[in-house]
Amino acid sequence: MQFQEVAMSRFHPKQFVHLAEKLVAQRDEACLRSAVSRAYYGVFLQTRELLQVTLTSATVHAETQRLLKRRGLPRLAQDMERLRKLRNQSDYQLDDSLDLRMIRESAQRAVQTARLIARELEAPALLHLFKARAAPSSPAHSRPGPPGRGRR
Repeated sequence: MQFQEVAMSRFHPKQFVHLAEKLVAQRDEACLRSAVSRAYYGVFLQTRELLQVTLTSATVHAETQRLLKRRGLPRLAQDMERLRKLRNQSDYQLDDSLDLRMIRESAQRAVQTARLIARELEAPALLHLFKARAAPSSPAHSRPGPPGRGRR
């Protein structure tokens, strides 16, 4: 495999959704499970970026969903939660309780859901909502100043 030198550009998380679309067309279990994971992370990272979530701890997933609900987008938060559950199942449930047919169905459902979420995230009205109501989401942004000084 050869690597070409390319101009450095910023990676867009939606490329993970495009990769998931390619992976779901494969027949093997590893590709199907990876398709679910890439579909979720593609839209999760895009959402996290739009919401300006700066957390990096394990709570970042729940925080992103909470912020979606707070912004008046509970259906989008529910779609993200369903997609995350599919991702957890594909990444962690490795025993024989899932057969290849179930994994294929989960992968197809995940990619379809990710496409819909990605399309919704790019809708002008939603982008405007994110920009208009952008607020710091990290606890570090909401800490009070030094003792003895009030907020201004």
